[in-house]
Amino acid sequence: MPEIKKVVLDTNVLMLPYQFRIDVAGEVGRLVDGKYVFVTTSKALAELEKLKETKKVSSRAARLAISYAGHLKNKGLLEIIESSMKVDDWIVDYARKSAGCIVCTNDMLLKARLKGCGVRLLGLRSKDHLDFV
Repeated sequence: MPEIKKVVLDTNVLMLPYQFRIDVAGEVGRLVDGKYVFVTTSKALAELEKLKETKKVSSRAARLAISYAGHLKNKGLLEIIESSMKVDDWIVDYARKSAGCIVCTNDMLLKARLKGCGVRLLGLRSKDHLDFV
């Protein structure tokens, strides 16, 4: 039985469908061979909840990102893991412990931390698609 790959979603990636009209699930499906499931931390969703309460332009994207995450979860495509760690620290820790996982983020500092660990990374390219970085 083939192994199901874990694709870790950072907070900023959950907002991409509404900021740049990126179909995250479709893009990951295009790029990742075999079966996969999305994974994120409860803290990422908490960040979105906080952001949706602001008066910033990104508050709408945050509200829609929460809805998108709920949609993925209801379809059985997203696993939300409870954690008290900061999102970036959790992602690094999870990626180190989960051989073969892929992290999807646009955070430059997080990308640098993960590259040092040999983790495969997906990120936004040309503001219209995802690709390996």
